[in-house]
Amino acid sequence: FVGNLVEQNVAGRLEAGSRQFSAEIQAQSQRALSLARFVAAVPSFTSTFASGDRTALADLLVPTFAAVKADGFDQFQYHSAPATSFLRVHKAEKFGDDLSSFRKTVVEANTKGREVTGLESGVAGIGIRAVVPVRAEKKQVGTVEFGLAFGKDFVTDFTARTGLKVALLLAETRPGQTGVTPLASNFPSGFDLSAANLTGLSGEASRLGIFAIEGRNWSLADQPLLDFSGKRIGSVILGVDRTDLEAVRTNAVAVFSAIAGLLLLGGGLMIWWLNREVGAPIVRLTDAVARITGGDLDTPTPKTNS
Repeated sequence: FVGNLVEQNVAGRLEAGSRQFSAEIQAQSQRALSLARFVAAVPSFTSTFASGDRTALADLLVPTFAAVKADGFDQFQYHSAPATSFLRVHKAEKFGDDLSSFRKTVVEANTKGREVTGLESGVAGIGIRAVVPVRAEKKQVGTVEFGLAFGKDFVTDFTARTGLKVALLLAETRPGQTGVTPLASNFPSGFDLSAANLTGLSGEASRLGIFAIEGRNWSLADQPLLDFSGKRIGSVILGVDRTDLEAVRTNAVAVFSAIAGLLLLGGGLMIWWLNREVGAPIVRLTDAVARITGGDLDTPTPKTNS
């Protein structure tokens, strides 16, 4: 029973952590989306972008990036269709490069004219992106994007809030290659995060088992890491320290065993006492009555304690 309570507690924490991790990504995506929507709706920004005046747009926005970066954003840029960098507000000197081969969020937002949010890889690594169409006089002239880094800081903040250990593993993308590559982790550096060790990695949310890490026992589970389109790009490993719960279980088992032993001993003593004080006199009396009934009138009547 106590063991089941421990497993239920661990499973509940892992499931809650899994839901919260996904919710954190969605919340950060929504934060980026709200800012992109706002910028796309500012007439002076939109008209300057539509006119193709990169210098004027940079003069308006580059001075604001320090405040944006302080709020956690490391990407702020405009694109012309389908995915050519018009202005990187975070790196204004670099522009004009074609991003269409790997920035599918930008291509989709430009070609389909809709907002796109979620995880995607870029030159600076994987990030949480929000790409919003920019329209001037009801005509789409390109897109604006805000992005947040997705890696060590995200993992550190999540662990601080939940107490769960986290590792982000990216699936191998090179042709003919399989396996995973660690993106960020707060597991001890000596712990093996390879797919060979975490044999339960399957692309579906699952329990991976119990692992000994630096003298403590951890229950691990994984869930798919999905990009903006719902494609699996890796795994999220979540860990719950179960050492203290197991210690409580061990102590509880010892206490229950001691109580059970005392109950058995007490029960045995009670049976012995009842047999001596109640059962034996009744047996003697029954035997005497049977003899008297059989005609043996000289049978002595057993004495009872008064």
